[in-house]
Amino acid sequence: DLRATRNLPALSKDFLKLDPFFNVDMRLTKVMTLGATQRLEVFLEAFNATNKVTLTGGGGSIISPSLGIRTGSRAARQIQLGLRISF
Repeated sequence: DLRATRNLPALSKDFLKLDPFFNVDMRLTKVMTLGATQRLEVFLEAFNATNKVTLTGGGGSIISPSLGIRTGSRAARQIQLGLRISF
């Protein structure tokens, strides 16, 4: 009723459904010994490895015309390579 007084459309049952969220983060590590007490670790990390788009945002007020309209997304796939030397 409140939305109708402001000439906004009513909310449907679909508005109450949660958006699916799917995310895969991975880390691969290879350890190599360099001496009696030294070692080298090489690692590769991938965040959002599947690069699935997860939409976010939208107005948070019940009287906002943009209520429920997704205006952004979570971060895209990110990959990083690293080295760690222990001595």
